[in-house]
Amino acid sequence: MSAREELAAAVAEMGALPVPLGHVGAAEKDTRGGSQPPASGSTPAVPALPLLVFRVDYDGHMKCGLYSNVEAAKAHCQGVVSDEYPADQALFFEWSVDEYDASVLELAVRLDDESVSTLYTVTTLTAEHDFDPDAEW
Repeated sequence: MSAREELAAAVAEMGALPVPLGHVGAAEKDTRGGSQPPASGSTPAVPALPLLVFRVDYDGHMKCGLYSNVEAAKAHCQGVVSDEYPADQALFFEWSVDEYDASVLELAVRLDDESVSTLYTVTTLTAEHDFDPDAEW
């Protein structure tokens, strides 16, 4: 697993979105080992980090929403699936990592002793800060 995949998995597990260092308020003190706080009115020259976003898809081709945290994306899927069943039906949601793409979480619902695919997925995407003409597409 690459470092990027490990980071995506860790962030997905925590349901948190990392805040790029470049977005720390100018009034906040920089506490990284021995650094001086930025001069009044200036922002430290720290490159912005890419942000992670979470896309909800249905059946691999229907885009349903973008979220800044994985828990909101999962709640979207679970809410829609819950509406497809009677209110008195007990549903148990099971999330698993796609066997071919570690950035994709798949939702299944357990009914009695059977696990049934819902066709809903949450995909971790990287929103880059700047365009890189040399990036591999």
